[in-house]
Amino acid sequence: MEEEQKSEIFLVKTSHVSEESINQVRKSIEEIEPDIVGVELDRKRYNALKNDEKNQRSLLGFLRGNFFLGLLQKLLSSLQSKVGEDLGIEPGSEMAEAIEIAEEKDIPIALLDRDIKITMERIWKKMTLKEKFKIFGGLILGLLGFGRKKVDVDKITEDENVNLLINEFRDFSPGAAEAIIDERDAYISAKLLAHASEGKKIVAVIGAGHEKGIIDYLKNPNKIPNISKLEKA
Repeated sequence: MEEEQKSEIFLVKTSHVSEESINQVRKSIEEIEPDIVGVELDRKRYNALKNDEKNQRSLLGFLRGNFFLGLLQKLLSSLQSKVGEDLGIEPGSEMAEAIEIAEEKDIPIALLDRDIKITMERIWKKMTLKEKFKIFGGLILGLLGFGRKKVDVDKITEDENVNLLINEFRDFSPGAAEAIIDERDAYISAKLLAHASEGKKIVAVIGAGHEKGIIDYLKNPNKIPNISKLEKA
């Protein structure tokens, strides 16, 4: 009788604006030779990353019903692009690298993240009015170059730095942190477990801030909340 093969899930934690992360993604996929490559993207962001102009326009357009929510998304995107420009790295390059390698090797790609529209709407609902004013002010100042600290992006993925950043965000807005971190940890974990059929090896490219939560959920899948509730805006 043949020994039953178990599924294997390998998490590759990254910074979204780091050359080292891009190299780590390629190295991991080439060495592990997975059956599936998972990326921390939803369909909208995947299409935008693939340079589909129609989908790039719709990525912000889908929030047109809520002016302030659309503005928040635009500010976040602009600030991330500004940081990437300063570092010479296009934001999301590590995800694009994972997709490119998977396509080169004819490996199926799994989109693991929740719809960005749902995440943004849940963040918005969980933030107090004071928090909303603070985040808009902080983002605008960041775009103008005020308050931005010099950071070694290749060290952002280190556990101590990740925990510090997450704790600072939780102090700022516990509700928003729940929507953008905790809920997505659960959602991504559920998607990974759904893809992990018998004997499959999965490489999942995720932001460093999600690693701890995802590992906990993968070890304790009974803790994963009802996903249908997490998919409601």
